[in-house]
Amino acid sequence: MRQLRISLPILTSALLCSAAVQAQTTTSMGPAALQGVVTSTHEGAMEGVLVSAKQTGSTIMTTVVTDEKGHYAFPASRMRPGHYDITIRAVGYKLPAAKAVDVSSGKATLADLALAQVTDVHELGRQLTNAEWMNSMPGRGAGCVNCHSIQRIVYSTHTADEFVDIIQRMSLYSNGSTPDTPQPIVPGPRQLRQAAARGDVENNGPRGAAIRRTAEYLAGVNLSKGPVWSYPLQTMPRPKGRETHVIITTYDLPRPETMPHDAIVTPDGHAWYGDFGHQYIGELDPATGKVKEYQFPIAKPREPKGFLEIEADPNGNVWGAGMYQGLIGEVEAKTGKVHVYEIPREWQSNSTQESMVSPQYSNVDGKVWTNNQDDHSVLRLDLKTGKFENLGEAKDADGQTINGYGMPPAQNNDLYLLEFQGAEI
Repeated sequence: MRQLRISLPILTSALLCSAAVQAQTTTSMGPAALQGVVTSTHEGAMEGVLVSAKQTGSTIMTTVVTDEKGHYAFPASRMRPGHYDITIRAVGYKLPAAKAVDVSSGKATLADLALAQVTDVHELGRQLTNAEWMNSMPGRGAGCVNCHSIQRIVYSTHTADEFVDIIQRMSLYSNGSTPDTPQPIVPGPRQLRQAAARGDVENNGPRGAAIRRTAEYLAGVNLSKGPVWSYPLQTMPRPKGRETHVIITTYDLPRPETMPHDAIVTPDGHAWYGDFGHQYIGELDPATGKVKEYQFPIAKPREPKGFLEIEADPNGNVWGAGMYQGLIGEVEAKTGKVHVYEIPREWQSNSTQESMVSPQYSNVDGKVWTNNQDDHSVLRLDLKTGKFENLGEAKDADGQTINGYGMPPAQNNDLYLLEFQGAEI
């Protein structure tokens, strides 16, 4: 589902006092700049409502949570004087109209919020998280929804036959694709495997039967059979008690098409992210909201773009796994210079995929780990020579190839592999 705003949420602070407010004008972080009570006709004072404030022209949004009395408070240390738009999140409720307030210095602005219940089931459905949709759906549900919203599925009207075509078509795009920026997989081993799966569909083979079962399930949970879903929508309870003692800060990123995948925090407190669909690694200063992006060259123009895992080495340099571009990249912490280390072309195919990178203990022996997700080989970069070593496939005690996804190194720079869709290390 297309997101209208791409943002990187980071929990930046800390606990509020037990009642969240003292004398209705202070918080545990000092005086309040904006406060109020959230109520509804149905519940009265509402605990666990997320109240967000964003200053006009700012890229930073601050969110607090109402306590058991329905009270919320924004610390003055988190709000400069100015004009703020107010939004809320409480599944099943909404603000009846847009809300904005002016915050001044030295005095708490009061803004009580009366919420209206959501009565339209389609409007309610757009508020649900993936977890709530999965809890609502009958049967065992669908997989692979940790990264991708499934609202696009449940609001569709596709039949099972149409879903069979969609699933097969989607298999020809990289996982760094979106509806706005599709990235086809170029001809090669991976596409040949997908073509074999399509042939299996036509011949009603095992893989084709599995696709058909998935398609029938999806057509059973969407709107193909009527104007509303055939199952009740289940929502999760709102936060309560100590769960409400948190402040959440959300930062907008400069390019709306950014796909932040992995994120890390370096010792200087800066947050770094990789763009899953484009050749960028970004750096965010949480204190100011300033974002600096480092653009990497395109090594293989026909291949999908983007980084997956990013990690920092002991010197604070940030590394990214360049996926289908067949490379790993580095941003020097002190200079901001970008370095690219391409996998030798003779080791590559059109399906080569560097998904992991592990530089955390490269100071031990001067080696940075990576992988090729296509053939499950383990690779190691020598920082002194810039050359790669191919250690081949890692195998378990039974001689089975380990499909590693996650490659954490030990302090001596030995490597651990986390079995993808498995339970072994």
